[in-house]
Amino acid sequence: MASQQSKLIFLCLLAIVSVSFILNFPSIKYFFFQDDWFVLNNLTKEDLFAFLTLKENVIYWRPLGMQGFFLLSKNLFGLNPLNFHLLAFLFHAFNIILISKIIYKIFKNRKAALVASFVYATASFHYMSLSWLALTWNIIGTSFLFLSLLLYLKKTKKSRILSFICFLSALASSEFALLLPFLLVIVDILMGNNLIKVIKNNLLFYFPITIILLTYFIFRFVIFKPQISASYKPEFNYLVLKNSAWYLAWLFNIPDEVKYQINLSKFKFTQILLGGVGNFAYLAIFTPVITFFSLVGLLLIKKIPLKKFLLLVFAFLLLLTPVLFFPNHSYSYYLTTSSIPFLLIISYAVASSYKSRAGELILVLFICSWFISSLTSLSFTRQVHWVDMEQNLSKKAVFGIKENFPSIPSGSVLAIASETIMLKQSLLDQEAAQVIFNDRTIKTEFVNLNEELEPYIYRYRFK
Repeated sequence: MASQQSKLIFLCLLAIVSVSFILNFPSIKYFFFQDDWFVLNNLTKEDLFAFLTLKENVIYWRPLGMQGFFLLSKNLFGLNPLNFHLLAFLFHAFNIILISKIIYKIFKNRKAALVASFVYATASFHYMSLSWLALTWNIIGTSFLFLSLLLYLKKTKKSRILSFICFLSALASSEFALLLPFLLVIVDILMGNNLIKVIKNNLLFYFPITIILLTYFIFRFVIFKPQISASYKPEFNYLVLKNSAWYLAWLFNIPDEVKYQINLSKFKFTQILLGGVGNFAYLAIFTPVITFFSLVGLLLIKKIPLKKFLLLVFAFLLLLTPVLFFPNHSYSYYLTTSSIPFLLIISYAVASSYKSRAGELILVLFICSWFISSLTSLSFTRQVHWVDMEQNLSKKAVFGIKENFPSIPSGSVLAIASETIMLKQSLLDQEAAQVIFNDRTIKTEFVNLNEELEPYIYRYRFK
């Protein structure tokens, strides 16, 4: 009987992963662009030590999740972006399975575990992480963070050591790992443990983590203080509340681009957006609203304890702390890690011992509307998002350049004439040409489409 149940769970998880793959497959085929070229161009032996060190001119430090991923992928697959994406999706699939195991460990309810993993697997906020290879650090960091949480919950000496190692790996992949200790404490409290008791019983585990965090902060924000640009400027005003509202909207599959293409005071989309997708934009808004209210109805019927609900809302905001105060740099992909309190809220409702026919019907409505809203959001996003546009520009330009110039001598200047300003950004100035010709001495000049190209030996017109 247990064997049959395990087989059924395996088949359900396989189906969930498969649905996620089908949903995201159009994005998994995306080409290298922007930061991808920068990382690919800095993976030589001389760079191996460099990417392990903190730098003041780089806002992030992700040697394992970013440079490590690209180094491994390039050695395995060369410059085949599809294989890079497939490897990234394997980490995403691993996260789906980890979510199921974490939820089951907490609630001892397989139905709740499968529903939570389905919601996570099909969420539209994964779009950028699965589309843009430079953001794979977000998926990998989440893998180590979830694995650390699962091992922590096993509460054995060996599992705690492994949990600590996973924490270090998460920290070398994503800044969200800084909040893992708080998440562990919150989960322990949700499982019925007293705060003082949690800290007292796990002192030997939390002490080295605290030392690591303090060391990280001193090196990252004191010794190697990062340069803050306009987009990374923190705000401590009403914009934080507005930013929080958008993260909540994105949590329910509202498309990213709606933030930039809607007038909230008039609830009206810009002409740029309507000209491209028309009334489809309103559909992308309407279906997440149904999802939201079906979840509210479910929570009301299932009678979730108010204290635990508020604690999870607090946990959600806490896990968003690394990005919540940066309204000029807010994107839905940051929900990859911080969505776990949301999944716990859903799991509470599903695992509730209070049974009712209305509750089950609303649960079905929630699952169906969730999937439809995600499908709608992803379809809408691929039509209007700048990620899709930039990867397409990069792919077209690289294929055109390689077709015209199979090879270019060292020290050459490649002139690219284009009327598209975005092209320089998608190729990241010099980086793309240096990667595809494997030569850092090659320079790229971007000129106007109508500009004279005679001074240049290697010239390519991009139309």
